[in-house]
Amino acid sequence: MEIAVLTAATGLAGSLVGAASSLVTTWLTQNGARKAQWQAQEAGKREALYDEFIAEASKCLADAITHDPEGPEVVVGMFAIIGRMRLRSTRPVIEAAERLLSRVVDIYASPNLTFAEIQDRIRQGKDADPLADFGETCRRELEVLRL
Repeated sequence: MEIAVLTAATGLAGSLVGAASSLVTTWLTQNGARKAQWQAQEAGKREALYDEFIAEASKCLADAITHDPEGPEVVVGMFAIIGRMRLRSTRPVIEAAERLLSRVVDIYASPNLTFAEIQDRIRQGKDADPLADFGETCRRELEVLRL
């Protein structure tokens, strides 16, 4: 009788271990899939936010080069987008956005440029791409997020 009980207990223990490993495997697989889905969605949201900031910064840069500021409202859009970045983005991206905002404000404060002056500055490599630092920082962040 003891052998029958031992055999039954061993079978039951084996079934429990098998069921437990199946549950753990399923949970780990689903958890990994949820994490991957969240990362993909988050990367898409951040990319859209960065696209919006680049468009707004480009508009402000073009305006700053040739116009005097009418008031602080000219950069309010950039401030608003940076505020939204603070909810999602890493510190390096926010710092790059703040540097770009500071650069836009500095350009607004400097004398207006003619198209010929802009052309000369580009040829000389001065301010060739004011958005480059921000774009590169965003690209690095999105690459890490997509891994």
